Amino acid sequence: MKVGYIRVAAADPDVSTRIEVLKAAGCSHIFTDKADIPGQDLPGLEGALSCMKAGDVLVLLQLSHLGRSLSTHLKIVNRLSQGGYALQSLQEEIDTTAPYGETLFHLYASLAAFEKNVLRERTMVGLAAARARGRKGGRPMAATPERVVR
Repeated sequence: MKVGYIRVAAADPDVSTRIEVLKAAGCSHIFTDKADIPGQDLPGLEGALSCMKAGDVLVLLQLSHLGRSLSTHLKIVNRLSQGGYALQSLQEEIDTTAPYGETLFHLYASLAAFEKNVLRERTMVGLAAARARGRKGGRPMAATPERVVR
């Protein structure tokens, strides 16, 4: 059995086209989560995993629906493999039922974590450069001595 899972931002109200894509991929059950905060509870993912039996496949539109970090991806993949489940990501064309699929998944997850770390590093360098030029981040002060009316 194929079980579909979709995670979208809470601001994204329409998942109907995504559901249609998962149905076309052969998913008999589809679970969704609307989550913006990393580490937020994902009852849809838990529901998807709890209804699966050994040999079932969790189908995603893209890997980013699993989580935002390599550690989250690996935890879920370990949980899938311990239960005898497989993972299929339609966008990245990853299918862990094939011998190369799991290796390819780990490669993509590692590259995603590397990209995240590089982006963070570049952001920190940019912030340090801005501070060196006298710029300070954050909101301007609402009440400064010049703005206070007496």
